[in-house]
Amino acid sequence: MWWLLHCILGFIRLYLDGVKVLLYQLFNRSFTLPDLPKQNGKVAIVTGGARGIGYEISRHLVSLDMHVVIAGNDEQKGLATVKKIQEELNQGKVEFMYLDLASLTSVRQFVQRYKAKGLPLHILVNNGCVTVLMVHTPRVNWPCCCSPTTCRTSCGSEVTL
Repeated sequence: MWWLLHCILGFIRLYLDGVKVLLYQLFNRSFTLPDLPKQNGKVAIVTGGARGIGYEISRHLVSLDMHVVIAGNDEQKGLATVKKIQEELNQGKVEFMYLDLASLTSVRQFVQRYKAKGLPLHILVNNGCVTVLMVHTPRVNWPCCCSPTTCRTSCGSEVTL
């Protein structure tokens, strides 16, 4: 009984800390990104880097003089993003490589193409997102959507350094 109360109080304390930080950020607009050192020679792969948060992450990493590989399943959008980043920043190196996280074959092909380039990997940003509405998903496909060993993400970002 006490452990349950302890867990609930811990959750409430954490929630209130989050509200406090959120209110501070809402009313104090002086937030700036920290000055990070240049990352010459470092290589990053950003899945889902052609739009949204992935685009901003890719853009920022390129601004730090990193070699960024944008991995995504929309080649036209990916190449347009590469061109846009190159025009905006005029520094660093950015390229697009096709990767469909819903296909294990595509993942294997991506790994083979990346290895063939002979590049090291310093940062991996797992931002790719596959959204599945479970209500309309046939029961036989649930393991593909919910398995912890699947090669998909569920609309979240993870950074591996």
